[in-house]
Parts: sequence; C-alpha cells; structure tokens
Amino acid sequence: MNFKDVRLSAHTFRRTFCQRCIHSGMSTFAIQKLMRHSSIAVTEKYAAMWGNDLKEQNDKYNPLNTVEV
Repeated sequence: MNFKDVRLSAHTFRRTFCQRCIHSGMSTFAIQKLMRHSSIAVTEKYAAMWGNDLKEQNDKYNPLNTVEV
C-alpha cells in the first residue's frame, strides 16, 4: 500500500486507539491503565474532544438536561 501525505507512526496508532476507546465509551481511567500512562493528564491529552464530539457528550450526559423549570 502507498499512503502518501499520511502520517503513519506508532504514536499515530496509539493516539487513534485511545480516541476510539473513548468514542466507544471506555473510561479515561481504564485507558490510562491500559496504555500505561504515568499520569491521567497524558491520557486526557489523547482523549481531548472537540467540536461535535463534545456537544454530543454534553447533550447525552449533562444532568441539567433533565431539570424542569
């Protein structure tokens, strides 16, 4: 296969794996242990959510969504 203009490295695969675990619902703590990160802060960098991902999580889990006014 020829992957032009695509970065392929061990780091890229680890990052993609972490992001997919988060998208599948795995906890950040579990991913930290699985990836053997020394700090949860490192895992949180891999698991950073932006744009639609963050909005979807907020829409789904925000406890204020069920408060009646």
